[in-house]
Amino acid sequence: GRTQAIPVLEAVNLGGCEATLNALAFGVVCSPGAALGVEGDTMGTNRIRFSHQPALPRGFRAAGVAAGIKKGGGPDLALLVSDLAAVAAATFTTNQVRAASVRLCEERRAAGKPARAVVINSGCANACTGPRGRRDAVRMALLTAKRLEVPAEAVWVCSTGRIGTFLRMEAV
Repeated sequence: GRTQAIPVLEAVNLGGCEATLNALAFGVVCSPGAALGVEGDTMGTNRIRFSHQPALPRGFRAAGVAAGIKKGGGPDLALLVSDLAAVAAATFTTNQVRAASVRLCEERRAAGKPARAVVINSGCANACTGPRGRRDAVRMALLTAKRLEVPAEAVWVCSTGRIGTFLRMEAV
C-alpha cells in the first residue's frame, strides 16, 4: 500500500526553538529552490539573496506580526501551523530554571499527542514569573487554539526575551 508522510513539527531547546521559528515566521529562511537565489559571476563570488517569503513544507503555514510585546515595535509574535495533526519532537534545556513555556511544552511532549501549532513571542521570556507565567503560557495556547479551532493541547508555546518580566497578554 501507499504510505502517507506524517508532518513533523520540531522544536529544539528554548533558544534554538525561537531562532528557528522566528526565522520561519519573519521571512528569513533560505532553503533550496524558490527561496534561494544565487547571483554573481563565474569566479566563485556568488552572493545569496533571501526571499521575503518563508519556504515551508506543504501543509504548513507561518505568520509573524508586530503585536506590541517587544519594545521598539519590531516583529514579536509568530505562529507556525500544521494543517494536519503533526508528530512533535523536542529537546529542552537541562537547566533547573525553565520558563513556563518550556515546562508546558515538556508536558505536551510527554503526553505524546499530536501538535497543530507553535505560537512564539519575543521580547519576554516568561521565565522566573511563577504561577502567573504558567497561566500566561496556558492562556497563550488557549487563545491560539480558539483562533485556529484546534485543541489547546495541540498548541505549543515558545517565549524568548527579558527574564523576570510578565508577558503583556493584551498584546497577544
